[in-house]
Amino acid sequence: MPGKIIDPRLHTMLERMRNATFTRGAKVIAFTAPHANAGTTLMAALFARRLYETGLKVLLIDASLAPDPRMPEASWAPGDGGASDMVATRSDGPDQLWILVNPQDAGRFNDPARLRVMFREDFLAYDAVIVDCAPSEIGSGAAIEAMTIAAIADATLIVGKANRTLGHERDSALALLAECKADIAGVVVNDIIAPSFGAELAREAMRFKRFFPRFSRWMARWASNVQLFDIPA
Repeated sequence: MPGKIIDPRLHTMLERMRNATFTRGAKVIAFTAPHANAGTTLMAALFARRLYETGLKVLLIDASLAPDPRMPEASWAPGDGGASDMVATRSDGPDQLWILVNPQDAGRFNDPARLRVMFREDFLAYDAVIVDCAPSEIGSGAAIEAMTIAAIADATLIVGKANRTLGHERDSALALLAECKADIAGVVVNDIIAPSFGAELAREAMRFKRFFPRFSRWMARWASNVQLFDIPA
Protein backbone atom coordinates (compact mmCIF):
# COMPACT_ATOMS: atom_id res chain seq x y z
CA MET A 1 0.00 0.00 0.00
CA PRO A 2 1.27 3.53 -0.71
CA GLY A 3 2.70 5.29 2.33
CA LYS A 4 0.80 8.15 3.94
CA ILE A 5 2.11 11.70 4.02
CA ILE A 6 2.17 12.65 7.69
CA ASP A 7 3.83 16.08 7.68
CA PRO A 8 0.90 18.54 7.64
CA ARG A 9 3.01 21.34 6.15
CA LEU A 10 4.09 19.14 3.28
CA HIS A 11 0.56 17.87 2.76
CA THR A 12 -0.74 21.46 2.56
CA MET A 13 1.98 22.46 0.10
CA LEU A 14 1.26 19.50 -2.19
CA GLU A 15 -2.48 20.13 -2.07
CA ARG A 16 -1.96 23.75 -3.08
CA MET A 17 0.21 22.60 -5.97
CA ARG A 18 -2.47 20.08 -7.00
CA ASN A 19 -5.22 22.68 -6.84
CA ALA A 20 -3.19 25.08 -8.98
CA THR A 21 -2.47 22.50 -11.67
CA PHE A 22 -4.14 19.09 -11.91
CA THR A 23 -7.55 20.05 -10.56
CA ARG A 24 -7.65 22.87 -13.13
CA GLY A 25 -7.17 20.43 -15.99
CA ALA A 26 -3.38 20.32 -16.33
CA LYS A 27 -1.99 16.92 -17.26
CA VAL A 28 1.61 17.72 -18.23
CA ILE A 29 3.07 19.64 -15.28
CA ALA A 30 6.63 20.96 -15.40
CA PHE A 31 8.84 21.83 -12.43
CA THR A 32 11.78 24.19 -12.82
CA ALA A 33 13.79 26.63 -10.69
CA PRO A 34 15.79 29.83 -11.11
CA HIS A 35 18.99 27.97 -10.11
CA ALA A 36 20.35 24.54 -9.24
CA ASN A 37 19.80 22.90 -5.85
CA ALA A 38 16.47 24.57 -5.21
CA GLY A 39 14.77 21.23 -4.55
CA THR A 40 13.02 20.85 -7.91
CA THR A 41 13.67 17.11 -8.13
CA LEU A 42 12.40 16.56 -4.59
CA MET A 43 9.24 18.61 -5.15
CA ALA A 44 8.47 16.94 -8.48
CA ALA A 45 8.91 13.48 -6.93
CA LEU A 46 6.78 14.30 -3.89
CA PHE A 47 4.07 15.79 -6.08
CA ALA A 48 4.04 12.78 -8.41
CA ARG A 49 3.81 10.53 -5.37
CA ARG A 50 0.92 12.56 -3.96
CA LEU A 51 -1.03 12.26 -7.22
CA TYR A 52 -0.30 8.53 -7.32
CA GLU A 53 -1.66 8.15 -3.79
CA THR A 54 -4.99 9.61 -4.94
CA GLY A 55 -5.39 6.68 -7.34
CA LEU A 56 -4.08 8.28 -10.54
CA LYS A 57 -1.78 6.70 -13.11
CA VAL A 58 1.28 8.97 -12.96
CA LEU A 59 4.51 9.22 -14.94
CA LEU A 60 7.50 11.06 -13.46
CA ILE A 61 10.06 12.22 -16.04
CA ASP A 62 13.58 13.39 -15.26
CA ALA A 63 14.38 15.84 -18.04
CA SER A 64 17.13 17.65 -16.13
CA LEU A 65 20.05 15.43 -17.10
CA ALA A 66 23.04 16.55 -19.14
CA PRO A 67 23.85 14.92 -22.51
CA ASP A 68 25.80 11.71 -22.09
CA PRO A 69 28.30 10.78 -24.85
CA ARG A 70 28.21 7.17 -23.61
CA MET A 71 24.62 6.83 -24.83
CA PRO A 72 24.23 5.39 -28.34
CA GLU A 73 23.19 7.91 -30.96
CA ALA A 74 19.59 7.84 -32.18
CA SER A 75 18.59 5.14 -29.69
CA TRP A 76 15.18 6.82 -29.49
CA ALA A 77 13.60 10.19 -30.03
CA PRO A 78 10.43 11.94 -28.86
CA GLY A 79 7.60 11.86 -31.35
CA ASP A 80 8.69 8.58 -32.98
CA GLY A 81 6.26 6.48 -30.98
CA GLY A 82 8.80 4.56 -28.92
CA ALA A 83 9.00 6.71 -25.81
CA SER A 84 6.63 4.49 -23.83
CA ASP A 85 9.07 1.59 -24.28
CA MET A 86 11.68 3.54 -22.31
CA VAL A 87 9.45 3.92 -19.24
CA ALA A 88 10.24 1.94 -16.09
CA THR A 89 6.92 0.73 -14.71
CA ARG A 90 6.40 0.37 -10.99
CA SER A 91 3.75 -1.26 -8.84
CA ASP A 92 4.42 0.84 -5.73
CA GLY A 93 4.62 4.36 -7.11
CA PRO A 94 4.65 6.52 -10.25
CA ASP A 95 6.22 5.06 -13.39
CA GLN A 96 9.52 6.75 -14.27
CA LEU A 97 11.45 7.87 -17.32
CA TRP A 98 15.00 9.21 -17.26
CA ILE A 99 15.79 11.07 -20.47
CA LEU A 100 19.40 10.20 -21.26
CA VAL A 101 20.58 11.24 -24.71
CA ASN A 102 23.75 11.46 -26.74
CA PRO A 103 24.89 15.07 -27.36
CA GLN A 104 24.28 14.55 -31.08
CA ASP A 105 20.59 13.86 -30.38
CA ALA A 106 19.96 16.88 -28.15
CA GLY A 107 18.48 18.87 -31.02
CA ARG A 108 15.65 16.41 -31.55
CA PHE A 109 14.86 16.40 -27.84
CA ASN A 110 14.63 20.20 -27.87
CA ASP A 111 12.05 20.15 -30.64
CA PRO A 112 8.72 21.36 -29.15
CA ALA A 113 6.68 19.61 -31.86
CA ARG A 114 8.30 16.25 -31.10
CA LEU A 115 7.91 16.69 -27.35
CA ARG A 116 4.27 17.64 -27.74
CA VAL A 117 3.58 14.43 -29.65
CA MET A 118 5.41 12.42 -26.98
CA PHE A 119 3.47 13.94 -24.11
CA ARG A 120 0.06 13.89 -25.83
CA GLU A 121 0.23 10.58 -27.66
CA ASP A 122 2.93 8.27 -26.29
CA PHE A 123 1.83 8.94 -22.72
CA LEU A 124 -1.90 9.07 -23.40
CA ALA A 125 -2.54 6.28 -20.88
CA TYR A 126 -1.35 8.43 -17.97
CA ASP A 127 -3.59 10.72 -15.96
CA ALA A 128 -0.69 13.00 -15.10
CA VAL A 129 2.84 13.50 -16.44
CA ILE A 130 5.19 15.29 -14.03
CA VAL A 131 8.40 16.64 -15.57
CA ASP A 132 11.45 17.50 -13.49
CA CYS A 133 13.21 20.12 -15.63
CA ALA A 134 16.62 21.74 -15.48
CA PRO A 135 16.93 25.26 -14.05
CA SER A 136 15.33 27.87 -16.29
CA GLU A 137 18.57 29.81 -16.61
CA ILE A 138 20.09 29.85 -20.10
CA GLY A 139 23.02 27.48 -20.43
CA SER A 140 21.96 25.10 -17.67
CA GLY A 141 23.90 22.27 -19.33
CA ALA A 142 20.89 19.97 -19.57
CA ALA A 143 20.10 18.05 -22.75
CA ILE A 144 16.63 19.64 -22.79
CA GLU A 145 16.13 23.30 -21.94
CA ALA A 146 13.48 23.96 -19.29
CA MET A 147 11.86 26.60 -21.50
CA THR A 148 11.30 24.04 -24.27
CA ILE A 149 9.23 21.85 -21.97
CA ALA A 150 7.52 24.73 -20.17
CA ALA A 151 6.35 26.11 -23.51
CA ILE A 152 4.27 22.99 -24.21
CA ALA A 153 3.36 21.93 -20.65
CA ASP A 154 -0.16 22.53 -19.38
CA ALA A 155 1.27 24.19 -16.26
CA THR A 156 4.67 25.12 -14.88
CA LEU A 157 5.66 25.48 -11.23
CA ILE A 158 8.78 27.42 -10.24
CA VAL A 159 10.57 26.13 -7.14
CA GLY A 160 12.62 28.45 -4.96
CA LYS A 161 14.26 27.94 -1.58
CA ALA A 162 12.75 29.97 1.22
CA ASN A 163 15.13 32.73 2.24
CA ARG A 164 17.70 31.33 -0.21
CA THR A 165 16.41 32.20 -3.70
CA LEU A 166 17.08 35.84 -4.49
CA GLY A 167 14.25 38.03 -5.73
CA HIS A 168 16.04 38.92 -8.95
CA GLU A 169 16.63 35.21 -9.66
CA ARG A 170 12.93 34.50 -9.29
CA ASP A 171 11.99 37.49 -11.48
CA SER A 172 14.50 36.42 -14.14
CA ALA A 173 12.98 32.93 -14.23
CA LEU A 174 9.48 34.37 -14.54
CA ALA A 175 10.60 36.64 -17.39
CA LEU A 176 12.26 33.79 -19.32
CA LEU A 177 9.22 31.55 -18.93
CA ALA A 178 6.91 34.39 -19.95
CA GLU A 179 8.94 34.82 -23.14
CA CYS A 180 8.17 31.23 -24.16
CA LYS A 181 4.50 31.74 -23.20
CA ALA A 182 4.64 29.14 -20.44
CA ASP A 183 1.50 28.68 -18.38
CA ILE A 184 2.95 29.58 -14.97
CA ALA A 185 0.80 28.06 -12.23
CA GLY A 186 2.77 29.54 -9.35
CA VAL A 187 5.97 29.79 -7.36
CA VAL A 188 6.61 27.03 -4.81
CA VAL A 189 8.47 28.36 -1.78
CA ASN A 190 10.43 25.31 -0.68
CA ASP A 191 10.55 25.70 3.08
CA ILE A 192 10.61 21.94 3.70
CA ILE A 193 14.36 21.53 3.15
CA ALA A 194 15.20 25.24 3.47
CA PRO A 195 13.02 26.90 6.13
CA SER A 196 12.31 30.60 5.87
CA PHE A 197 13.76 32.95 8.44
CA GLY A 198 10.35 33.21 10.06
CA ALA A 199 10.07 29.42 10.37
CA GLU A 200 13.56 29.19 11.83
CA LEU A 201 12.80 31.94 14.35
CA ALA A 202 9.54 30.22 15.35
CA ARG A 203 11.39 26.97 15.87
CA GLU A 204 13.99 28.65 18.07
CA ALA A 205 11.27 30.37 20.12
CA MET A 206 9.64 27.03 20.89
CA ARG A 207 12.90 25.78 22.41
CA PHE A 208 12.10 27.95 25.45
CA LYS A 209 8.49 26.82 25.92
CA ARG A 210 9.46 24.81 29.00
CA PHE A 211 10.53 27.99 30.80
CA PHE A 212 8.34 30.63 29.11
CA PRO A 213 5.38 28.72 27.59
CA ARG A 214 3.11 31.70 26.84
CA PHE A 215 5.83 33.94 25.49
CA SER A 216 7.34 31.12 23.38
CA ARG A 217 3.99 30.30 21.76
CA TRP A 218 3.27 33.99 21.13
CA MET A 219 6.72 34.54 19.63
CA ALA A 220 6.39 31.46 17.40
CA ARG A 221 2.98 32.59 16.11
CA TRP A 222 4.27 36.11 15.48
CA ALA A 223 7.36 34.91 13.60
CA SER A 224 5.29 32.52 11.49
CA ASN A 225 2.76 35.22 10.54
CA VAL A 226 5.10 38.13 9.75
CA GLN A 227 5.11 38.11 5.97
CA LEU A 228 8.40 39.98 5.74
CA PHE A 229 10.27 36.95 6.99
CA ASP A 230 9.02 34.84 4.07
CA ILE A 231 10.30 37.18 1.39
CA PRO A 232 13.39 35.62 -0.30
CA ALA A 233 16.59 37.30 0.78
